[in-house]
Amino acid sequence: MAVKNTILGGTDFTTPDARIKPTDLNDTFDASAGWIDSLGIMFKNYSQMLFNSALVGFDSGLYDDAGSSGTPDLKNIFYSTIGTNKTIPKTLIATNPYATYWTVGGGGGGTYTVADSGDGIIVSASESANSNVVGDLAGSEKLVTGTYFMDYAMTTGGSGSYVQLSIRDADGTDVLLHRVSDGADFANALRRLNIDKTGKTCNLTSLTDTTDTGISLATLNNAVDWYIKVYCAGVYGGSAVFTLAGFYDLATTTDYTFTLGTADATVTNAIASANTYLNGCTATYYLSADNGANYEAVTLNEVHNFTNTGTQLKLKVTLNKNGDDIPILYHYSMIYNLI
Repeated sequence: MAVKNTILGGTDFTTPDARIKPTDLNDTFDASAGWIDSLGIMFKNYSQMLFNSALVGFDSGLYDDAGSSGTPDLKNIFYSTIGTNKTIPKTLIATNPYATYWTVGGGGGGTYTVADSGDGIIVSASESANSNVVGDLAGSEKLVTGTYFMDYAMTTGGSGSYVQLSIRDADGTDVLLHRVSDGADFANALRRLNIDKTGKTCNLTSLTDTTDTGISLATLNNAVDWYIKVYCAGVYGGSAVFTLAGFYDLATTTDYTFTLGTADATVTNAIASANTYLNGCTATYYLSADNGANYEAVTLNEVHNFTNTGTQLKLKVTLNKNGDDIPILYHYSMIYNLI
């Protein structure tokens, strides 16, 4: 909605082909984006809505009737989209330098390489060559039983080239988990790999995917060792590359602290709200009015009266995973001194 600003010479909206100009938008409109987002989170999550009496009514600072302009007095709102969504951090199990953890093979008439990049393994092939590695983490089965996370990428160039990730048993039987081909790429990403050797099933999913029904490993012999296998096949003029940054586990719990800002008066109460994807997990929220000296547990969308007041506001969120599932914090919002 545009608010015509007659003082600055706005558009005459009675003209049929009139176009809205910047001067049609007064300060009330210009300043709205941030606090509309913040209030939107509050309304979405059914927060208690208490309003400072000084900001209610015609003398609210939102609109100057005499001058047809105004600047919103909404300094008591903090909001963030967090940029990168916050979740449980990964913990490195091994970067898997190939000389220690992988058995190397290759062939064909072209070029193939298997190298330790310092951060992990790179397997590549081109010009009708092939290259592969089979990893067993120095003889143990840690990497192919239970649940862990792989951080990897796949790139191919040229029709006919491909990269594939498989599970192989010691008898030489393979089951394909993931493949890209013919110029397609799989961008670097952390994927959850859950292998049930007894039940002969496997899930390879994104961190938040709960719909994957699993990959059958029925053809594998679970009486022998199982291994991770990477295979790259190039074509003439093309290439195929698999890059593995490492194998990871996830921390059980983690804290994120956000500095919200400095209030222009002592903060005595606040309402916090957040958009999260809990995925069967839990999150605990804390507010501090004294720059983190004291954090007080809060219930989202309800007024919290501070025991320890101050002017330096911080939010702390504790995320707790549940088994192999993880929560994600997307945005938060806080309004203070509402009463």
